[in-house]
Amino acid sequence: MSTPSPYNLLELYRQHRDEIDAITDPVTLFILAYVNHVNRIGLNELAGELGLSRTVLNRTLLPLYRGNLMTESAQTLSLTPLGKRVLDELGFVTPPIPPTEPPKQPPKPPAPSAAGTPGWLWGIIAFLGTGAVVLIGVVIIGSLVLPGILNPTPIPMPTFAPPPTFTPVPPRPEVQIEFVAERTRLEPGECTILRWQVVGGFGVTLNGQSVNRTGEMRVCPKESMTYELAVDAGDSVKRHTIVISVAPIAAPEPTRTFTPTPTRTPTSLQILTPFIIMPTPTFTPTFTRTPTPDTQGPPAPTAVSPSGGTLVSCSGTHPLTWSSVSDPAGILRYEWVLERSTSGASGPYSSLVSGNTTSLSATPAMPCGWWYRWRVRAVDRLGNLGAYSAYAYFSIGID
Repeated sequence: MSTPSPYNLLELYRQHRDEIDAITDPVTLFILAYVNHVNRIGLNELAGELGLSRTVLNRTLLPLYRGNLMTESAQTLSLTPLGKRVLDELGFVTPPIPPTEPPKQPPKPPAPSAAGTPGWLWGIIAFLGTGAVVLIGVVIIGSLVLPGILNPTPIPMPTFAPPPTFTPVPPRPEVQIEFVAERTRLEPGECTILRWQVVGGFGVTLNGQSVNRTGEMRVCPKESMTYELAVDAGDSVKRHTIVISVAPIAAPEPTRTFTPTPTRTPTSLQILTPFIIMPTPTFTPTFTRTPTPDTQGPPAPTAVSPSGGTLVSCSGTHPLTWSSVSDPAGILRYEWVLERSTSGASGPYSSLVSGNTTSLSATPAMPCGWWYRWRVRAVDRLGNLGAYSAYAYFSIGID
């Protein structure tokens, strides 16, 4: 009667799960045998041979890396001594055959070689079926890393190197920034709203604090302040700034004290008989009205052209033009926003470019073959923002 093994197979599986998963998965086992057959192979060449993308191949190789069965150096794969010994134990002595869909019945095991898998293991596989593959993997790995279970020759425990980290380099996005404020001139104690929208880039900060790509913030500065929106464009940092001006606190006017003139005591004049009484003078105070500050923005301009869903030619330039508006405080500038879509006139649209000008037109760069929409608004000289015009739609063909 044989003596029970002093090792717990479940604990052994937990400690060497990566090695067991690698030799019980037909794809990773095939890759292990194939690399052993060709001795060394590059990652790109192996991906082409297997018809896999680099991302899928890297994910498939992780159990082999973690199990210290395979290493990668300078984009070239090779087997570790432990990986070669596992293949010897499994009996891989001929070029491997690519894995196919597993058969419904357990395959008939080959006759073990002198240095291959013990015959009694194949007997257990034939008796229990494919469900015993994981158990057999535990025993095989145990025979390699624990002395005295299957092989009498002690084998040192392998050192498991951490798998290499694959960091894909993201493409450099085109950065587009829209950063506006509802009002840029405030009285003491007043607030305004900052709004921004960023397309592309890797990170967005507002005055050094990380923010989302699209958002708004209510600010109530006590004094004039500059707000900077910075976007990491990869090789540079794109910055847009807005200056919020706060009017200085006016010195309090001196309190006027009205001192009434003392009432004169009438003096009676006695000429002969009647008395004459002098009247008391009446004082009427004068009050000064404080004018109400102007917080009303200008009216919305009208987008003139291009508009109405017009299809324009790809050649030449296509300026955006709009009508002028007036405001009691005067017009400081016009702010315009241009958006584009690849899905048709109904959108969705994404911001392409924005800007401001003192004229009644703007000529931004517009690629051919897109659907566009744009709008414009006015800002008066007190910093009050007017309402946007209705969107004007057009498209540019491909000549």
